[in-house]
Amino acid sequence: MRETTAPSGVAATDGGGKADDDPSDRLGYVLDELSFPVHRWELIAAAQHYGADAATMQELHTLPDGRYRSLSEVINTVAEHCGQHSPQR
Repeated sequence: MRETTAPSGVAATDGGGKADDDPSDRLGYVLDELSFPVHRWELIAAAQHYGADAATMQELHTLPDGRYRSLSEVINTVAEHCGQHSPQR
């Protein structure tokens, strides 16, 4: 069963109930138990099962259909499509 509290250093909310603004933190926390590679639909299903916030779900829905080899590939692709932060190297 999944732990319901965020690990130290990862804020699930900012105290006001607003989701963390860093997509890499949110995506990493929500998708950390997936075994890559995965298809886009698997990312969405896992996030939905986890109970991800609306921002995370919207980011995953903006991803192009395809197979993602790693969490960093997902984060980089979200960054490219949502323009929220510069991609990781």
